[in-house]
Amino acid sequence: MRVKVRESKFALVMLILVCVLAGCRQSAQQADSADLTITLDSSAAFAVGKTELTIVVKDAQGNPVDDATIEVTGDMSHAGMKPELGSVQKGTQGQYKVPFIWSMGGDWILTVKVTLPDGRSTSKRFDVAVNS
Repeated sequence: MRVKVRESKFALVMLILVCVLAGCRQSAQQADSADLTITLDSSAAFAVGKTELTIVVKDAQGNPVDDATIEVTGDMSHAGMKPELGSVQKGTQGQYKVPFIWSMGGDWILTVKVTLPDGRSTSKRFDVAVNS
């Protein structure tokens, strides 16, 4: 009798674990399902100090997206530096102006995360060289 109780508990634990893992997988797929094009306007020179990044967001048909939230994280390519952060919640004709600070010159990894009002999101990485 003890063996059957132990086997039943094990089966119940395994069933719960499978359900939890399946739920995590589904929410991760939904979170990154936004079909968007993200570009960084690089026409301005990247130099140390305060700046305004221009992020352009378009949908799958090439139409501008104005109602997204943009979060930018800037990390130096080497360890030990605190990341720089910027965000904005409204765009005009698909262009978002994000206040940002380049704290020092060098190679940066810029991650732009776009979140739509319905919760779908996507992100893109840009490698940027900042002049001293």
